[in-house]
Amino acid sequence: MSIWKAFRPATTMHPFSLSLAGENLIFISGITGHQPDGSLGATVDAQTRDAFASVAVLLEREGSSLDEIVWVHPYATTIENGLATGPAFTELFPEAPPACGALIGNVTFVDPDMLVEFDVVAARGATRQPA
Repeated sequence: MSIWKAFRPATTMHPFSLSLAGENLIFISGITGHQPDGSLGATVDAQTRDAFASVAVLLEREGSSLDEIVWVHPYATTIENGLATGPAFTELFPEAPPACGALIGNVTFVDPDMLVEFDVVAARGATRQPA
């Protein structure tokens, strides 16, 4: 039997968990660039960095870290905004970045100020290395 811990704060606007953690994998869904006070940075770069700061908090809550991310799926309001996540990703994952799903652009988010959103999968004990 496999037990998965679902984390969904009461303040979450939608009915889904922000993270679902099993013995080996942690799924994080729909993470945006909202800061803890609810504000959004004005640029894709700022929102990407803030989103991954939130991802880091969720992973740490489960005993993991950004180092164990193996998959990222980006969503963006435009393809250009999706591509603008590159500098933040290069800094966050300089040596061996995680795999990435196809960039999905032309997305309309609930909040019109949102520019990007990410789904993430981490594998406990994973070490990404250049091939």
